[in-house]
Amino acid sequence: MSKLRIALLDNSQGFFQHALRSAIDAEMVDREWKYAILFMVQAIELALKEALVRAHPLLVFEDVDKRGRTVSLLKAVPRLQSTLGDRIDKKDVDAIASAARWRNDLVHHEFEGDTDHLKSGFGRLMGFYLEFCRELLGHDVAGEVEEVLRKEILEIEGYRNHLSERARLNLDREGITAPNVWECPGCGIEAFVVQGGRNQCIVCGYSERVLACDECGTITFERGFEKVYCGNHKGLDAYRLVCLDCLYRGQEDWEERNAREWYG
Repeated sequence: MSKLRIALLDNSQGFFQHALRSAIDAEMVDREWKYAILFMVQAIELALKEALVRAHPLLVFEDVDKRGRTVSLLKAVPRLQSTLGDRIDKKDVDAIASAARWRNDLVHHEFEGDTDHLKSGFGRLMGFYLEFCRELLGHDVAGEVEEVLRKEILEIEGYRNHLSERARLNLDREGITAPNVWECPGCGIEAFVVQGGRNQCIVCGYSERVLACDECGTITFERGFEKVYCGNHKGLDAYRLVCLDCLYRGQEDWEERNAREWYG
């Protein structure tokens, strides 16, 4: 009996091509965006694992001492940061977190989203994937797909550019300036307005609370935080709300730190 073996990067490219075909079908049937996004997220996950394997074959495994389960999307982030350094920036981390959130919402929950949201969100993931493969894996994925799929890449990029320009004009009209406009976690366009506690994207309607990290003071989206248990002191459970950067950087035991702050 013959065996099928597909290398990580080849497997990733295969999912990417299926994602593009589903995106083409989604122009006629909206439900196909679900599969386009799921295939796109899977392509991203495999590309991240390829980068880890290139750094060291064991880094792809959740437990480097055992060749068992491989790392998840989010757990791949700190490993990529430690191996690739500043070649993985905050924008990349945000894109990976967005991919994980999309997959979770589509697979484990009821899902609702308008076409602008879905198509632009897909475009954001696609853009990250193409750049990651080109810049960090040295592979031009877009140059290897068939012509009809290459046209779909250009069409989606053009659509996002149109939405971005429309958002810029609307923001100018409302007098909302750059410090109060962030990149939207949903569609990836700089159209998320934080001014006056608005906390909503004017392109896709995505909304989310904005919070401050208890460690570094960074202000960012609620999804970018973890509640860290710091122990029970004087009969009270202590927690800190920390951003993912502080969480991944955490060199110190949280309970020991909190004990010092309580008791001196």
